[in-house]
Amino acid sequence: MNKQSCILIVDRNPHVRSLVKREMAKRGYRVQQDKDGRGLLSRIGSEDEIDFLIIDADLPDMTFDRLYAVILRNFADIPVVIHTDELQTVPSSLPGNIAVVRKCENSIEQLEKVVIGAVPMCDQQT
Repeated sequence: MNKQSCILIVDRNPHVRSLVKREMAKRGYRVQQDKDGRGLLSRIGSEDEIDFLIIDADLPDMTFDRLYAVILRNFADIPVVIHTDELQTVPSSLPGNIAVVRKCENSIEQLEKVVIGAVPMCDQQT
């Protein structure tokens, strides 16, 4: 049995979390969710292996500067998407493992393209 890639979605909006989770699960990914920075921090050093991180740039309990430092320090070895309404908060120069997707009508399609390009798909039965 092949291990499924795990995507962690951290977003303040439960509707966004549900939508992204549903779409990624349909593609065969194992999906976990958190609603804030505290949840993200609790994952650091845990036994849960995270293969990809989709994170809201505007978490209720963490400034973007702190969030960015946490990503650089603790998630430098995995692909990360910063999913944001506010592009001006994101640095113009980012490490190669970090992409930015603007929240808009077609952001799910954009997220899927980034995730599929970065995370190996698990075996799916058709």
